[in-house]
Amino acid sequence: MAVFLFFAFPLIALENTSGNPRVNRRLGVGIQLGGPTLICSAQVDYFLTPAINFEAGAGLVGLYSGVKIHLSQSNWSPYLGVKVTFLPELKLFGGGEWNPGLYVPFGMQYLSRDGFTFAFEAALLLTDGIGWGLEPFWAGLKFGYHF
Repeated sequence: MAVFLFFAFPLIALENTSGNPRVNRRLGVGIQLGGPTLICSAQVDYFLTPAINFEAGAGLVGLYSGVKIHLSQSNWSPYLGVKVTFLPELKLFGGGEWNPGLYVPFGMQYLSRDGFTFAFEAALLLTDGIGWGLEPFWAGLKFGYHF
């Protein structure tokens, strides 16, 4: 039931898209501090609908991709998401394995009518074997532009 609500609510709630900046500014690029790659990353995202956003990125440490569901049609929108991460195991002299994980953010995004994007999020970080000692909670801060 929870999975159904996660996907169905944004589709129902955002049927009226007038005034939603995510309708005309679907493609975005940006940088993120913290987040699914832990330190800093470059990301690209695309709104498949005004509520469903696909995002992928690569950082100084790791890679990720996933989906976010936006819960509002205004400039400020809360969101929930699920992202798959690939992070390296922490080794003193490198050579560690890459480990998959899940990054589950809850955040707030501001998207101006001119395209400027700002977002902050708190997240559950579920990884296995990276040895960073950061699990299970993490956060991110994003700045970018949507075309």
